[in-house]
Amino acid sequence: MQIKLLLFLLISSISTISYTQSDFLPGYYIDTLNQKIEGYINNQQWTTSPDEFYFKEKKNSKPLKIKLSESKEFQITNIVKYKRFLIPVDYSPGLESTIINSDQFFKVLIEGPKSLYQLKQFGANLFFIEIGDEISQLTNKQYQRDLGKVMINQSKVNVKDNLVTKLQLFRRELMIKLECATLNVTDFNRLKYSKSDLMGIFSKYYECSDEEVLFVDNSIKNPGFHFTPFVQYRVNSLSLSNPNNVLKDAEINGTSSVSYGIKFEYNLVVNKKRWSLIADPTFIQYKSEHLYEYNVLRDDTLMVNHTAIEIPIGIKYYITNKSLIKSYLSAQLLIDINKDSKMEFANGGTLNIRSAPGFVFSAGMTFKNIDIDFNYYAPRDLLVQSPSYRASYTAFALRVGYSLFQ
Repeated sequence: MQIKLLLFLLISSISTISYTQSDFLPGYYIDTLNQKIEGYINNQQWTTSPDEFYFKEKKNSKPLKIKLSESKEFQITNIVKYKRFLIPVDYSPGLESTIINSDQFFKVLIEGPKSLYQLKQFGANLFFIEIGDEISQLTNKQYQRDLGKVMINQSKVNVKDNLVTKLQLFRRELMIKLECATLNVTDFNRLKYSKSDLMGIFSKYYECSDEEVLFVDNSIKNPGFHFTPFVQYRVNSLSLSNPNNVLKDAEINGTSSVSYGIKFEYNLVVNKKRWSLIADPTFIQYKSEHLYEYNVLRDDTLMVNHTAIEIPIGIKYYITNKSLIKSYLSAQLLIDINKDSKMEFANGGTLNIRSAPGFVFSAGMTFKNIDIDFNYYAPRDLLVQSPSYRASYTAFALRVGYSLFQ
């Protein structure tokens, strides 16, 4: 009965949140006739430059797929913005240029009189500056040569006795175009060709100029590490048997307990971060007393006191990996550290608990910072050091946590 209740609560929670919330956030797009159409846009946390997006005029409207050819610009309010450009782009990291006329959505990192854009396409991560109506690519090249002098636009690294020179002209380009009293050569010379460094130098420029920033990228971030404290309601089952004796088996079913722990998760940068490594150390305290038929002549009472730190380690796979609601499955190998755990018989006799490794399988979801999952603990023996007995332990659990970094 308690197991059915746990299942009902989990399914109800997922259904309620899934149907009352969505990833469609307020925003707008500009069509090819320069008309601004306001509504709701699906925030898909694009890892590369998108070629389409989903739009609703109202929250309960049917989603429409808006293709690249149908839009000049779109924005999710105060979060992310893309503008469409048709310009020549050099995708080659070497000195030999590979220029393609690209019709793409460029991500707006900082928008103002001098704007910074990002294009992630074909494995390249490129940056652009726009001043007025002129947009140009910031140059970052790499090649090998025998001699070279390190300048503001170059740096050298020895790789297997070959001198690799990075032709980082973007430093000089920015120094000319972002001229300001508080910025000096050292500020530009330290720049890396990265989103954080380039946004940083643009921010410094706007701090010392009188020009106004119109938009700053505030994409929802997905850090590699997540830490989620949780509380768990567990329904335990224990079956004690003695195969070498005529004594009756003891069955303890439906005993509940509350456990506490913390989830550690690291997102792997594969398949759009759908895979993660996880570890969920959990403090458990399972106590129970059970009167059972010891043999045909008398009864006995089995008293269980199991205190341990469980350490499940495994992998998690996100079935859906959107910004607000994510559903997942996980599988883990479980080991535990027992502390003064034992089983005692009222008529005499004590068995020290030493657990065998086991497996935990989970299904759950996250909504913003809330994490809810349902756990199944596969049967495992708690008396591996008592060959005359076997104590098969299994459990079902509902776990609720709050992620500190989501």
